[in-house]
Amino acid sequence: MSTSYREIVDKIREASAAGDFDEMFSHFTPDATFRVIGNHKFSRTCSGREEILSLFAEVLSMLDHETMDRHAGPWGVGEGVLYEEYSLKCKTTKGKDYINEYVMVYRFEGDKVSGMVEFMDTDHFVKAVLEV
Repeated sequence: MSTSYREIVDKIREASAAGDFDEMFSHFTPDATFRVIGNHKFSRTCSGREEILSLFAEVLSMLDHETMDRHAGPWGVGEGVLYEEYSLKCKTTKGKDYINEYVMVYRFEGDKVSGMVEFMDTDHFVKAVLEV
């Protein structure tokens, strides 16, 4: 593999931030999955581009993009896997403060992401983003 897992994840993040979802999904297998761990309305496993984009759009519509501040934390690589920790701070579209810690696990098939699993403080997410 000529591109490292870290480089691939960085390209995905850059494309996502730019709204270039064709570029973002060029780094995924066609049947890639995205699983959100927790017990709230977004907790589920999405399969394929359309389901993943639908979930992203719904969640991101509740966060104020102008205030987003993402801080990278530790990350590591294993065979076919990359994990990363990061924090996200922003306002919700309702004006509430939102600060949360995340762990994202990426699974790879060759140089393509075949699955992602997101872990976060779901209780805080529900209180800050979903409750009125």
